[in-house]
Amino acid sequence: MTKPDAYKVSSVDIPEVVSRRKSIQSVEIGARVLLSLLKTDPGGSFLRDVAYHSGLSRSQAHRYLLAFVNAGMVEQDASSGRYSLGTLAVRLGLGAIATLDPVRSPQDTLRDC
Repeated sequence: MTKPDAYKVSSVDIPEVVSRRKSIQSVEIGARVLLSLLKTDPGGSFLRDVAYHSGLSRSQAHRYLLAFVNAGMVEQDASSGRYSLGTLAVRLGLGAIATLDPVRSPQDTLRDC
């Protein structure tokens, strides 16, 4: 099921610092692919939805998803074909949470993100 354009990954979803510095474009595109998994159905995303929300063709999105599956960042359900964030993504998220200072206000923490 394709969602409205409001659910497309945009430059707003990627920190401004990334777009101002010279960087590796494929990493930025990969970030869009991963973010698209957060913007679609919690039960997982079909390839067409990942492609749409990340602004890529299906073949481009598929290549990124395969690389992320191989790295453990994304998992694909064998029966439905849907993609979702994998164990590596969970470990990275938990690692990021562990670095947060619980005494700081949530507003200060979000401002640093």
